[in-house]
Amino acid sequence: MTKNAKTPGSIRPVREGIISGLVMLISLGLGIVWIYTQSYNSEVLQDVHGQLNSLRHTLTNATMVLAAVAVIIGVGVWLMRRKTLEFESRNRAGQEELESSEQRFRDVAGAAGEYIWETDDKGIYRFLTDRVTAVLGYSPEEMIGRPVFDFIFEEDIEMMKETQGSYQSEKSSFHNIEHRKVTKSGDVIWVLGSGVPILDQDGNLTGYRGTALDISARKNTENELIRAKEVAEQADRAKSEFLAVMSHEIRTPMNGVIGFANILADTPLNLEQKEFVNTIKNSAESLLGLINDILDFSKIESGHLEMESEPLSLNKCIEDVLNINAHNANAKRLELIYEMEDNVPEWIEGDVSRLRQVLINLVGNAIKFTVKGEIAVVVSAADLPKDAVGRKKISFEVRDTGVGIEPDQIERLFKPFSQADSSTTRKYGGTGLGLAICKRLVELMGGDILVKSEPGKGSVFHFDIVTRVLPLPQSAAAPAEDQEKFLKGKRVLIVDDNSTNRRVLEHQLRRWSMDAKQAGDADEALGLLQKEGPFDLAVLDMMMPGTDGLELARKIRGYSDAKKLPLILLSSFGQNDANLKARAAGFQAVVAKPVRQSQLREVMLRVLWEANPAGQDSAAAPMARRSSTLAVSIGPQYPLKILLAEDNVVNQMVVTLMLKKIGYAAHIVDNGKRVLEALARQTYDLVLMDIQMPEMDGLEATREIRKSENLPSGTDIPKPPVYIIALTADAMQGDREKCLEAGMNDYLTKPIRPNELQAALQRCAQAG
Repeated sequence: MTKNAKTPGSIRPVREGIISGLVMLISLGLGIVWIYTQSYNSEVLQDVHGQLNSLRHTLTNATMVLAAVAVIIGVGVWLMRRKTLEFESRNRAGQEELESSEQRFRDVAGAAGEYIWETDDKGIYRFLTDRVTAVLGYSPEEMIGRPVFDFIFEEDIEMMKETQGSYQSEKSSFHNIEHRKVTKSGDVIWVLGSGVPILDQDGNLTGYRGTALDISARKNTENELIRAKEVAEQADRAKSEFLAVMSHEIRTPMNGVIGFANILADTPLNLEQKEFVNTIKNSAESLLGLINDILDFSKIESGHLEMESEPLSLNKCIEDVLNINAHNANAKRLELIYEMEDNVPEWIEGDVSRLRQVLINLVGNAIKFTVKGEIAVVVSAADLPKDAVGRKKISFEVRDTGVGIEPDQIERLFKPFSQADSSTTRKYGGTGLGLAICKRLVELMGGDILVKSEPGKGSVFHFDIVTRVLPLPQSAAAPAEDQEKFLKGKRVLIVDDNSTNRRVLEHQLRRWSMDAKQAGDADEALGLLQKEGPFDLAVLDMMMPGTDGLELARKIRGYSDAKKLPLILLSSFGQNDANLKARAAGFQAVVAKPVRQSQLREVMLRVLWEANPAGQDSAAAPMARRSSTLAVSIGPQYPLKILLAEDNVVNQMVVTLMLKKIGYAAHIVDNGKRVLEALARQTYDLVLMDIQMPEMDGLEATREIRKSENLPSGTDIPKPPVYIIALTADAMQGDREKCLEAGMNDYLTKPIRPNELQAALQRCAQAG
């Protein structure tokens, strides 16, 4: 068939119309011819011949018109027929496309595990796809005409009715509704349903249609994960409880060991006995440090470690760190130095115990791995972008001149239970937890820890924290201002063979507006005395090559202009007779290394004031006296009536002796019930309350005490609440919070140290 060919069906109407027109014309023509022929035989017809002739012309014209009309009718019929065929063709194609689309949707839904459903406004099924058989086991015919709720698990029916009612009232769609259905075999499965409303032309709800997906496999997986999580949480709780018990059981005897060692150290002992006591103390502290490392690592790993946020003095924090490590540094004749740059704030916000823990670990490691030379702690600060108002980045560096670390071993440093070299553990000891804990703590403080090292030359550990800068406390601002005025312009001679020590001391003295000169040995010092004297004060190092500090002091006293020059000796711990020798050599004071800035300032204030009290301002005198006074007994100053609740006899003795040392006595009971009985008999200012005791523990006893204090006393005078300090061997996260929530005022962790106990008693007295 050619391109322009017509199909028989398309030309048939035209052909029929033309044939009909031609037949009519032929019939009319034959009739006219017949009439015309007969007219010759009749005179009458001859008379109408003219009329017939006229009629013939008229009929001829009419025939032509009829023929045209017949053609037009035929074409019109053909066009109408063609449009009808086209419409039927498009309708058939649309119907086929619709059926194909519906089939595709069914196929996709079926492949996804979904079946399609439709209900009326009463929730009666009126359509379902065949996929429902694979999900529920019913055929569509078995479900059509039945309510949806016939197939929902009975425990979910009420929930689904409420859900259906809320959506139907708003004529809204619903998505991903999880519920359970019952299969034909009686099994319960999880289904995820979604649906959209069907509305008529007036907007009335006539039903819903949507999909349903079998999610039983997913729900089973979720349930398994939940069960696994519960098992893990139970194991974590068991581990935490075990650690808490072990912490208590280990710390309780440790409190006795360390407590009695501290008490024994304050009694008259010969040099050998002092060495034995120091060995006991150091060994006990090492064991305690190991316990703390394990507990801290466990808390960090389980996510139970939280950082405190409180005001802290950077100077005091660093000095405490150096003081703790001073004995080990001096035993190896290492210089322990710290330096704070001028822009470092004195007070910041942070967790002082955790910051101190990181620094103690880094400084302790530096001492451990350094044979000779020095360890320096350097603190600097940097401003943050303008949007971080009131905050600074504080940087800490711990430098040593030790053995260094090989480059390929550095990455192992911060891994738990790992050290740079396995032989390290055998040679130096340690668990390999310290640096891993440091890294986690620094990260919790918003920073990171890095290390640079060169074998044989030493290492530098660096870490940053971002913190808020705090103003100087009002209680410290006025004394600090008075001290600076008192020290301003005083000329000081510094003599030390270690250049770093000299530089740090000179830098610090210049911060106090003092005029410092430095000398590296005795000859240079004597030369400065002659050329640039007189000086107001001289600070001499004890251990110097050639002429030591004691000998230099004697030579200085030989100069007429320096006979009354105040002298301060810098001496390392462990030199037990240094004070006696220093006094004999003419020194006014001895400052132990590592030099703490606050201690050095206090000693200089005292020495300078004592050298010329009459020539000083009246404001300087009490300040200097205050700097030189150390309270041995605070009992007379802060009188307190104390009740000690402790079931362990050793701990009773330790705490009693510590209290006696600072001027207090205590009544002793051994459980919570007897605490309540004692308080019923008489009034106490303070209860030192152990937590774990038989019959009634410290927490329950505290709750009972606070409950009784809230009851009417029967008198017009209200009974003042007793101050309660927790004494606990537990060190797990949340222990402090539990004590405070129970109604306790303060918290001490065993082993209890005398200075911590004294500070707690002072807080108690000041709170009253």
